[in-house]
Amino acid sequence: MLASSTTKRKKKAPKKRRKPTPKRPTLIPAILFLLLTAGLLGVLYLIAGKHLPSQNPAAINKSPAAIQPGDSNNHRQPARKHKKEHQPPPTTQPTSKLSKLIVYRLSKDFSQLVESPIIVNKNLTDRQKVQRIIELLTIPSQHNQAPLAQATKIRSVAFKTPLITVDLSADIRNNLINSGANDEIMAIACLSNSLLINFPRYDSLQILIDGKKCRTLAGHIDISRPLSYQTGINVKTD
Repeated sequence: MLASSTTKRKKKAPKKRRKPTPKRPTLIPAILFLLLTAGLLGVLYLIAGKHLPSQNPAAINKSPAAIQPGDSNNHRQPARKHKKEHQPPPTTQPTSKLSKLIVYRLSKDFSQLVESPIIVNKNLTDRQKVQRIIELLTIPSQHNQAPLAQATKIRSVAFKTPLITVDLSADIRNNLINSGANDEIMAIACLSNSLLINFPRYDSLQILIDGKKCRTLAGHIDISRPLSYQTGINVKTD
């Protein structure tokens, strides 16, 4: 029995080992590679960005891309703005430094006063203005006579409200020698009116000759007392 049972048992053949099948590569290495590449690119971008000049937002707004097509005015506008930025700031216009005075000369026939405006420096003092007016009264113009002799000299000028006092040389009489009352009246009117109209806060003029009060210039009109603005005389504008 034992022998037969042993004979009946067959020896099992050894199992053949299967060759391990190669595993397919997964996507993980590829993903890691992409992540590393992206990280390196980001680092390089940041490093490069630090060395690049920053762009002014205002310049971006002025770029041609912001200009609407077909608008020719907009295409020229950036150039004008750029030009203005390099121009020096406009200088303020200075205020006027001139002022106007009035001078009365004589007409050619000595029949009326001729009103002439003159321009002087605004910074002149009152004394300088008086001197300028009297100087002009000694100079004839193209169409008018000089009421005072050209040799007349101004010795002094004084202001004491409401009186202006002018001290003139005796040369003022040169044009009035052998003249009548009308010529003397007109000469005095030109002098007094030319001064008093330009200084409204004064209402009278005292004329001195060589530092003294005189009765008349040529024997007709009393000038020993202060003179007021002469009215009732014909006046025309130059």
